[in-house]
Amino acid sequence: MLSLPIIANSTAAWAQEKLAGSGEVVVFSYGGSFTEGVRRSVYEPFTKATGIKVVDVVADLAEPQVKAMHQAGRVDWGIAYVEAEAYPAMHKAGMFEPMDYSLWDQEALEGAPPHTRLKDAVMGLASATVLAYDQRLFSGTGPQD
Repeated sequence: MLSLPIIANSTAAWAQEKLAGSGEVVVFSYGGSFTEGVRRSVYEPFTKATGIKVVDVVADLAEPQVKAMHQAGRVDWGIAYVEAEAYPAMHKAGMFEPMDYSLWDQEALEGAPPHTRLKDAVMGLASATVLAYDQRLFSGTGPQD
């Protein structure tokens, strides 16, 4: 997933040389403003640079559908955002194809730290949970653990 923004930001000449083609790639997406933003900033520039159309498919969760496609032997999506917790079992079951990092230019490789470049996936989204509290409500001492 991270590869698309990086590829889209590469030079048009490099993209045309390395990725030029035709046809389409189907990408799972969450919909709404997320999909609109990715479409505008990633998919459209990618299509312009390569000639490959990006078709986004909106669904609630990718994992159940990826598993069903894998079991049916008919995978319709080229890219999906998979939750980190689900990845190890899906990887072990052979649900993903190897990444071809030779298609990435140096800037793209540097933009994805080595620990995010897996054999068959790229970490594209990360999040954290932060506990915060209003000090005014805790008369000088807040939660300690």
